[in-house]
Amino acid sequence: MIGKVNIALLFLIVVLVAFFAGVQMSDNVKSALNLGDSVVKIGEQKSPIAEEPSAPSAAPIVETPEDDPGIKEAGLDAGEKVASESAAPEESDFPSDNDTGNIIDHETAKASERFSEPTDFKFGRNSADGITLSWFANNLSGKKINYYTLNVSTYNAVGDPSYDRHSAKSTFQVKYVGPVEPGEEIVVFNRFTYQSALNSITIDSIDLEYADGTKETVAYDRSTSDDSGLNEG
Repeated sequence: MIGKVNIALLFLIVVLVAFFAGVQMSDNVKSALNLGDSVVKIGEQKSPIAEEPSAPSAAPIVETPEDDPGIKEAGLDAGEKVASESAAPEESDFPSDNDTGNIIDHETAKASERFSEPTDFKFGRNSADGITLSWFANNLSGKKINYYTLNVSTYNAVGDPSYDRHSAKSTFQVKYVGPVEPGEEIVVFNRFTYQSALNSITIDSIDLEYADGTKETVAYDRSTSDDSGLNEG
């Protein structure tokens, strides 16, 4: 009888030891696997695990070469252009008088100081409506004229511009090459347009280029409706 009791006690002790050993092992396993806080009791709120704030990421460093045209165009702020540092053009950048010839102030030059009264100022018309202008006057400028150009306008009978049949122009340049010495006659005899409606011709101005290299434009503003002139052959 006593032997059976001892066996029962021994069996009970073994069961208790196994139970406590199992509980201890379960706690260790949960601790090793970080499962101890995974169970939340009813009515309790699981506190979130505080995460260590990560270090702020560094702003990207953009390296732009100093000679990048984007910097020069964009400026310090977006849309703002950097003012150009290039120097203003100097006087040497502009053409000198030697490039284009010295220009005489034509406002001080009157037509009567450059030309005599015309000895001939009329036009002729041929069967094809070709218009030939004739204009003769003496050179009163006191200088030799190398080149002269008449700036001419054409008008119809009611005073409106009349137009060339081919170019549709109503203003023309009649150019001549000299030389014309002081006191000599300046001669213009030139077929310069084809138009049937032409009734009068106005010489608006005359460009002169002298042998000494000077140039001037002389306002003339004379008209003729005399169509009894000759025609260029």
